[in-house]
Amino acid sequence: MATSSKTILCHFSGLKIYPGHGKRFIRVDSKIYNLIDSKAEALTHARKNPRQISWTQPYRKVHKKGLLEEVKSKKVRRTVKSVKAIVGASLEVIRAKRDQSAALREETLKNIKENKKKKVAEKEAAKQTSAKKAATPAVTPKATATTTKAAATTSTPAPAKKAAAPAPAKKAAAKK
Repeated sequence: MATSSKTILCHFSGLKIYPGHGKRFIRVDSKIYNLIDSKAEALTHARKNPRQISWTQPYRKVHKKGLLEEVKSKKVRRTVKSVKAIVGASLEVIRAKRDQSAALREETLKNIKENKKKKVAEKEAAKQTSAKKAATPAVTPKATATTTKAAATTSTPAPAKKAAAPAPAKKAAAKK
């Protein structure tokens, strides 16, 4: 005749409750509490925190008591190196650069730097030539009152904002 010895854990103390022992408390919201003895029952009804009562299992777990029995081996994490493509370069280009010798790498860097210097020099030369052009005054023939009137009558009608520009020419003609 085999008897089943199904044990349950005390809700408050975390100790094993064997068959025929302990009390079962069912709250109004139908939550079931299995309690080992009246001491655990009184502390539960008083709403005490089992993590602060020194003889309970939750207290021992929080305060790391008796862990010598439960020594667990730590997992060793090994880093897995993975090479991923970068936005500007594909995976093949990255591997080719990694496999290059140091001397070849230095030579390519020098070439790149020289090309950058050439581009900067060209930009500065272009700026200097444009600055020279801006520095020389532009020679334009002076417009007379008769030529401006003729240009105003022969040209197509301008938008409203540009129509205000010929007005100073009329004042110049009126002064003469």
